Amino acid sequence: MVSGLTAVAKSGGVLKTVVIARGTGTDLDAHLLASLIPSLMADVLCAAIVPALVPRLIELIEIKSTAAAMELHNSTALRSVVFACSVAAALALAAGTMLAAQSGGRRTILACSLLLTMLPILPLSALSNVWRATLNANRRFTIAAAVAIFTPAAIVLTLIRAGRSVYWLAVGTTLGALAETVALALAVRRLKIPLFSPRSTRWQPENEPPVREYASLAVTNFVLGGTLFPDQSMAAMLRFGAVSLLNYGTRLVPVLIAVGPEASGITLLPRLSHMMVRGGHSYAGAFLKRFLAAAMAGSAIVAGILIWYSRPIVTFIYQRGAFAAADALAVASVQSMSLLQLPFAVGIALLNRFVASAKVNRILIPISASGLVLNAALNLLLMREFAVAGIALATAIAQAAVFAILLAAVTRILRRREALAC
Repeated sequence: MVSGLTAVAKSGGVLKTVVIARGTGTDLDAHLLASLIPSLMADVLCAAIVPALVPRLIELIEIKSTAAAMELHNSTALRSVVFACSVAAALALAAGTMLAAQSGGRRTILACSLLLTMLPILPLSALSNVWRATLNANRRFTIAAAVAIFTPAAIVLTLIRAGRSVYWLAVGTTLGALAETVALALAVRRLKIPLFSPRSTRWQPENEPPVREYASLAVTNFVLGGTLFPDQSMAAMLRFGAVSLLNYGTRLVPVLIAVGPEASGITLLPRLSHMMVRGGHSYAGAFLKRFLAAAMAGSAIVAGILIWYSRPIVTFIYQRGAFAAADALAVASVQSMSLLQLPFAVGIALLNRFVASAKVNRILIPISASGLVLNAALNLLLMREFAVAGIALATAIAQAAVFAILLAAVTRILRRREALAC
């Protein structure tokens, strides 16, 4: 169910990409660079809420009481919004200062204007992820997966009604985030859970473990998300439109990961968390190994097929209007290199769910940091030879290295816990 709904939502994202695919010019580059900041902050600060909060909510429900879990939900919702608003205010101040000074070229000024339009995404994303975590902990997966369709739908409808402008593209993105938040709020209320509570101001000692796990995940997400900055900034050094080429060429892998391992991980995280609370480390480890082998083998086959048909796929989806044959050829090359990372990205996504359920997210920080350094070094080396495609190839190699290190770390954790259990 979750995978199917995610596929529908990602299909909406594909439709959005098709609607805005009118070339690789400066305006689109400015939007991509502007959206990179709120999306990265949302991924760093807000996406970490779900894997940090779900295991602790389940632990409180199983061991203590539902009331304690709801208290954690309430306090997390309030503090997440306050923190996200503070970050958004700091970004707004920086963008407003650059606009007032009129510093930088046309692309920089346009990017600052678009950034101000999309900054509400941050507090909305904070609320959405708190409520998504609460729904997942209560085994309500459907609505949490279905609301992802709202953002691409809002973008497409806004562009159709108001015109094909990057300004309306930014407005549609913000409206989509608002629609997702409202839908999740209604779903939480159906569980008779208060969205906010006056008691949320009281911080309990049992709230400290998820804070520590959240901090580790946020740092990890920052490091992993940091690969977008060197990737896109280095692409911008090549030529105008290179950022757009990289963006188009790397769109397919995140879609496949979201439909496959990420969708499975949504339902696996509560199950693995239950196993860990009840001491089933051996069973959880065996289950993870079987699932990991099947998922990686299947994704390798899918990646091979898509690489073979990469040029026809790009031509069919993008090549029209200002998107010329030369652009399609460049995007197909980037897409083929990007698809090489698919099996390793699938493996990393599944291993991360186990790490979250075991509440050892701190091990992800040095592993992801080493991957970031390796990715940046490979970018410098390979972009000279393969241009934008070299950046995608560097990411694939770095992902393979991160997977190998993470697999060794997870194996060691399982052996240690099994020894302690004996």
